[in-house]
Amino acid sequence: SYDAGRFSAVTMQALVAAWAGELAALLDELAGEQPAQLTPVDLTFKGLSIEQLQQLNEML
Repeated sequence: SYDAGRFSAVTMQALVAAWAGELAALLDELAGEQPAQLTPVDLTFKGLSIEQLQQLNEML
């Protein structure tokens, strides 16, 4: 919520639209980052060592 006495609905709608646009641009940029790096959460095999995970990342 916001103080309607200080900000109009139009101003708040413009702020939300600008914020949403910046967030979408950030998500697009992050989604396009290469190379992708695996993290332990990405893998279901819990027996991997850090060294093995690093080797897998080097193969990408």
